[in-house]
Amino acid sequence: MGVIRVRARIRAPLPQVWEFLIKPEHMHLWGPFTRPVIGIDRPFEAGDRVTLDRKDFFDFFWHHSQVLLVEKVVPYHSLHLRDLSPGAVRMNVTVIVSVEETADREATWIE
Repeated sequence: MGVIRVRARIRAPLPQVWEFLIKPEHMHLWGPFTRPVIGIDRPFEAGDRVTLDRKDFFDFFWHHSQVLLVEKVVPYHSLHLRDLSPGAVRMNVTVIVSVEETADREATWIE
């Protein structure tokens, strides 16, 4: 089991970054997904389950679906997701996307 951690500074205020992350229709823009999530017309809530079509970076012609469960939403702080796809369940794959305001309030740390 491993942990991957990446931290980046985005030149946008925290509320703007959060409002982008929390909307399902934007999810295909921040991941390897091929099209927007449909069927949810509101920000993510705990218990939401989304099925995404994705293509693998190394095998461009291999398409598959990925099922994600939103486990927890902490407004303006973090979004907790669990991958329910068959291979991911065996490995207990979870993702936490967290955001934090920078000292100057004009940018946001995302991890």
